[in-house]
Amino acid sequence: CLWLVRQQVGDDMPAALPASLSGIGAVNILLALGCVAIGFWAVGRYDGLSHRHFGTRVPPRVARLSGTMAIALAQTLGFGVITGALVRHRLLPGLGFRRALQLSVFVSLSFLAAWLWITALACVVLAAPGWTTLPAMVALAGLPLCAGLMAFGPHPRHPRWRAALPTLPALGAILLWAALDL
Repeated sequence: CLWLVRQQVGDDMPAALPASLSGIGAVNILLALGCVAIGFWAVGRYDGLSHRHFGTRVPPRVARLSGTMAIALAQTLGFGVITGALVRHRLLPGLGFRRALQLSVFVSLSFLAAWLWITALACVVLAAPGWTTLPAMVALAGLPLCAGLMAFGPHPRHPRWRAALPTLPALGAILLWAALDL
């Protein structure tokens, strides 16, 4: 990150960085902090949904707070799934590491799937390079198809696999919270 900042600020980064930051302005800093607050609120809701989905019986407020902390630390430190699982396990030791890892994988994969669909929608609605149209249309068609198969298609016989599929309302909430976070 420092290398990228240095590319923008220049070679005399220690002296130039404060001057660059002072040019941002208080209004822009407050807007950025507001967006960060909305993002953290959304990812907390996302974790609450995940706990409900897996039936962990963790109170919603605790699930949201632990999820917000897990995602914040995972995005800061890297290795998102593992770091998030370790934080969830530390904050909610009653879950066990396996369940904490399951939550981290679910949050990560469902967020990436929602991100794909939201990005595809943006490529179709907003000005985007022409080569993005076909992949975006495939992704946009894929979500309703997958949702329909999950709701009305054949379900795996093994009960552990069936529980791993989110409901249609959960899919809608996943898209909503991911869009707010993005």
